[in-house]
Amino acid sequence: MNARSRCLAVSVMLAVGSTGLGLEVARANINLELRPVYQVGCVGYTVGVGLYAVSDDPSASQTLSAMDVIIAWDPNYIQLLGNVDPGEPVWFVSTFIIPDAYGLNENNPPQDGDGIYTALAQPGEVVDATPEGTLITTFQFDVLAESDGVPVEILATAGDPEGHTRVFSGDGPNIEVTGTLSGAVVAGFLVVCPGDFNEDGTISLADLAILLAHYGTDVGASPLEGDMDCDGDVDLADLAQLLALYNTDCP
Repeated sequence: MNARSRCLAVSVMLAVGSTGLGLEVARANINLELRPVYQVGCVGYTVGVGLYAVSDDPSASQTLSAMDVIIAWDPNYIQLLGNVDPGEPVWFVSTFIIPDAYGLNENNPPQDGDGIYTALAQPGEVVDATPEGTLITTFQFDVLAESDGVPVEILATAGDPEGHTRVFSGDGPNIEVTGTLSGAVVAGFLVVCPGDFNEDGTISLADLAILLAHYGTDVGASPLEGDMDCDGDVDLADLAQLLALYNTDCP
């Protein structure tokens, strides 16, 4: 065998070795995240926790066709009210199906602290999971009690028989592309005296200054930073409520 023939033989062996020994090109995955990671909700009010599908390829989106997502929470502090879709993407199914195969959804929405959410794309369509994250749906929770923070988790497995959190690719049937799972924390805040941000017993100029310092905050504002209506922002509605109580004492 001459040198050229030996070179060709080596090239063929390398090509066979790269494809014929079961080696595959790594497929990028789709991560699931709950956002915001931390938020404060007022007792008696509702907070939203968004479920996001995130491509783990920072330079490209990936497609998905369906997902099952097991979520868990502490029903002593927060209670699931249901889920609200963003409007885009438009899902064929987006709900807690009952009965489910794993005994997780005793109701819709589940009330016992865990449940499995299912999303299916429209027939013949796929949904993009972007590197920044695509909002799938928002889980609505009622804040029941004061707490420093209770987790809302995405579980890899739960139920009997055991169910799994799974994301399925839009590239073909039954291709699982489940990546990492990231949860969130919801803290419960009991508003004793609305408008008394510095907790000195009086709604005064000092409280107005606190609200104005946070005025324009879009998300994540706490009840001690000027968020009078517990919706996470500080805006004109909060200012109006504070002014209505201005120069009064807490009961």
